[in-house]
Amino acid sequence: MIGGARGPVVAAEPDNRRRSSRVSPDQTRWADGARLRGGLDVRVIDIGESGVLIESPTRLHIGTRVEVCLFSADQRTRLELSGTVRRCHVARLDPLTYRGALEFDEPIALQSLEPFVTEQAISA
Repeated sequence: MIGGARGPVVAAEPDNRRRSSRVSPDQTRWADGARLRGGLDVRVIDIGESGVLIESPTRLHIGTRVEVCLFSADQRTRLELSGTVRRCHVARLDPLTYRGALEFDEPIALQSLEPFVTEQAISA
């Protein structure tokens, strides 16, 4: 805690920008990727109640509104989510891959992810 002119201020953890828990790839049943509106295939790194981290062969422009569609591994279930690109950087050079963070317009309930994640992830 840090003292300030208006009283104590709680210092945020500098290395942890996450506001909610995330589900990692080893806890999922989704297919290897997802798709942005317009047909761009992307790879989901992790997903939480307020956003998703993806990898893309194309740069994502910060502030751009996007729609992402998740598919279950059996391709029978899909979940469409909309949000805004909050950050994007080069993740790899060969092949050129970008990693981008999308913030959802509205937080999603973890229950809506049930077709895409294992039972252990939902109960955690």
